[in-house]
Amino acid sequence: MHYSAVWAKTLSGLLTVVACTLSFQESGMHLKNFSRPEMQVRIVRILGMVPVYSITSWLSLISTTNESRLTLDFIRDLYEAFVIYNFISLLIRMGGGWRRTIFYLEDQPRAPHFFPLKLCLPPVQLGQTFLILTRAAALQFVLIKPLNGLLLLMAHQKGGLFGGFFSVNAVKRIAAITDNLSISAALYSLVMLHTALHNLLEKYHPLPKFWAVKMVVFFSFWQGVVLNAMVKVGFITDVEGFPASAQVSGIQDVLICLEMVVAALCHTVVFSWREWQDVDDLYDETEEKPLIAKILKIVDFRDFLTDWRDTVSGDGYEYEMRQNEPRNMCSNKSYTIFD
Repeated sequence: MHYSAVWAKTLSGLLTVVACTLSFQESGMHLKNFSRPEMQVRIVRILGMVPVYSITSWLSLISTTNESRLTLDFIRDLYEAFVIYNFISLLIRMGGGWRRTIFYLEDQPRAPHFFPLKLCLPPVQLGQTFLILTRAAALQFVLIKPLNGLLLLMAHQKGGLFGGFFSVNAVKRIAAITDNLSISAALYSLVMLHTALHNLLEKYHPLPKFWAVKMVVFFSFWQGVVLNAMVKVGFITDVEGFPASAQVSGIQDVLICLEMVVAALCHTVVFSWREWQDVDDLYDETEEKPLIAKILKIVDFRDFLTDWRDTVSGDGYEYEMRQNEPRNMCSNKSYTIFD
């Protein structure tokens, strides 16, 4: 084995330990000071992207088979999509839940699209439909990103799909195109929602949180695109025992391990547990629950399944608005809403 490969695996392992330690420490402080559960549940899930990204990248680096690397990529893609959904869900809850967020949006003027879409699309009417479509844009990414990873894994295992009608390279190209379109729609909806709710969420400092999430997804996606382009133009070529594709995969895994240390440091600032100790909300949770109950609440994904069902069927929104109605709609406070 080349010394460079040994050093890459060792360095990546050390970076993974550092990143996970920082992330677990911050998550532990959130669990210890679990005063705003419906927000902190989603924050801890977002913090989980650091250990998921770094551990899967390091395991991919030391893996010996292509199938195991693709499986780890699939796990990472699945969690990446889940993080996008949780961040949009966090923004809505910081706004006071569906009812208060919709009331706020309906009082706002139409929002123009960003360039270049503003040249061909009219301004967006803000309100309930806008909020539903925003959540739908996040949920489609949760479906398409892992589905593409699963199809790519199946294509590698079987040498293609549908009896060889689609080759492995064809599946890769289709997955790359649909992934690009899907992540663009999800991130664009995230930008539109963040812009529309900026004034309402100002006390929560949403912009640093937005960039902390977006940059992780942005770098992990586009650095893969750039590295593969470098192979296409011949900048990265096969060397003894290391084909160009393996080099690209290894370089990206090392970069992700390094980036996760930076991301973990950023998360300790922008998603700090201290931020939620002095927030004056109508819905406080004063009863202290055991640690296991808090962890179970974080890994309870029924909120995601309910959102998916309601988005697909169109049902449940009126009930959700009535169920989550704050006791005092005239209050200027921000509300933490419980499902």
